[in-house]
Amino acid sequence: MKLTLITLCLLVASFAQDLYFVSDPEALCLDGSLGSYYFAEGYGSGSDNYIFHFTGGAYDSLDSRIQRIVVVELSLQKTQLGSSKYNDPKITYDGFFSRSQSSNPDFYNWNIININYCDGTGHQGYRKDASVYNGKKLYFRGDRIVRSIINEFYERMVRGSTVIVSGCSAGGLAAYYWVDYFRGVLPLNVKVLGVPDSGIFIDMKSFDGTEGFKLSLFELLKLVNQEVSNPNTECVQSNPNELWKCFYAQYLLRYVNVPIFIVNSLYDSASIEGLLKISCASGNSLSDCSQKERKYIEELHTNIQTVVSGRKSIFRDSGSFAPACLEHWYVIRIYISFLQTSYYQSSSWQVPAKSGFTIQKSLRQWLVQFNVGNLDNHIDSVDWPSNQACSNA
Repeated sequence: MKLTLITLCLLVASFAQDLYFVSDPEALCLDGSLGSYYFAEGYGSGSDNYIFHFTGGAYDSLDSRIQRIVVVELSLQKTQLGSSKYNDPKITYDGFFSRSQSSNPDFYNWNIININYCDGTGHQGYRKDASVYNGKKLYFRGDRIVRSIINEFYERMVRGSTVIVSGCSAGGLAAYYWVDYFRGVLPLNVKVLGVPDSGIFIDMKSFDGTEGFKLSLFELLKLVNQEVSNPNTECVQSNPNELWKCFYAQYLLRYVNVPIFIVNSLYDSASIEGLLKISCASGNSLSDCSQKERKYIEELHTNIQTVVSGRKSIFRDSGSFAPACLEHWYVIRIYISFLQTSYYQSSSWQVPAKSGFTIQKSLRQWLVQFNVGNLDNHIDSVDWPSNQACSNA
């Protein structure tokens, strides 16, 4: 099971980010290569503002043996999810990373740091000693990679104005559990905000009654979280006997003490296929699903909707964009966010439908007014396929 992002990459008014490697010799990818990130320098009014974006990737369903985890991680070594050897020297993005002031007036000149996902365990975890399997070494250093990149920009950030912590899919989940760390290490005069994309994976049994994803988390914790904990220390301290809960946004959100703008489909296609193990969804449509499958998918829909709206009930400064659309978004080779494509501005994605509230407009409204605490959250109140623009019914 891979939790991935699925979308069409439409690059308009895009710009190139340059590849950099971390300076910490201990911050290693699975294969032992140095961790890396893409960076674009901010300028003008954006020179003191930063977006840290955790690249998406995959969590795999694993059985109850540590050996099985090692085998899966070995398969990632030869991809960008396990190595920095396969990253291009430059990469382009659109959306809220675009350098076009006309299409991206809010962030066109900000500093952009894309943290590449090469540790295989969700931008977190640490083992000092390499694991060895069939003569090959595997390094689990996600926590070290992230901290080293933060350290490299720390002196600049403390003099800054705003830091947004974002990410997609597995990177979106990482944004949920790292954003409070940013808040904790930066002075209070620096505004810290979270904009996680597609990082909500619900604690539900699969359609067949199994719990493969949760079992894989148990084994992951044994393998890579014996020497470091989940980055959200409040969640860890509050759940000492259930640390796996800190890897589910539905439990973690109560410990995220910074303003958050949630971007997440209410019909997350990766969750339908990967977590629920329902394979009837295709072509952004549920038309081929049985009545029983649709009923279980609707339970997922309700649970995601409850998580997104529940955040607002506890933290009034929260915002959201949650369409009733069948999506989760990725492209071949580089896992990217809905926020990083032209879908960010697309009128095909509006909540509610035909309201004019695209992701861009919803996020802009929140950025201006989140401290007021009385914003409307943009959460679809309809079921699929009633948001016709994106339903592909």
